[in-house]
Amino acid sequence: MHDNKGFTLMELIIVLALMTVIGAIAVVAYPKTMERSKLKSDIQSVRVMQSAVDLYYMDGNATMTIAGTDTIATVLFAAGYLKTAITPQTANGASWNYTASTKTVKLDLSNVTDTSLREAINKLDAEDRKLVTGFAFTS
Repeated sequence: MHDNKGFTLMELIIVLALMTVIGAIAVVAYPKTMERSKLKSDIQSVRVMQSAVDLYYMDGNATMTIAGTDTIATVLFAAGYLKTAITPQTANGASWNYTASTKTVKLDLSNVTDTSLREAINKLDAEDRKLVTGFAFTS
């Protein structure tokens, strides 16, 4: 009788092969997952800033003035309606777009050159798409 206290070489090779396959899948999926999460974070930031804009005007403040290097986020922060001046996480070139006439905030992606981001943007649902400007959605 043999007293086997361990794994056979074949068992170890199978486990190693499975771990390699799982690792390869994770490495491929990671960048897309990060892009989607940053985009969703920016969409949520737009909602937060839109609420802050609404509060700003409900408090009876005059029209917001955004000048120079200011953004809607820095103006709302300076006025005490945001805890921090939020910056877009999506990609280089993304910015906040504030339209004074309609008092709306959107995520502006017109200067984003990252083509890999297009897939994540196109997967946004209809409600989230309303919060993005400067991007031609495809079906």
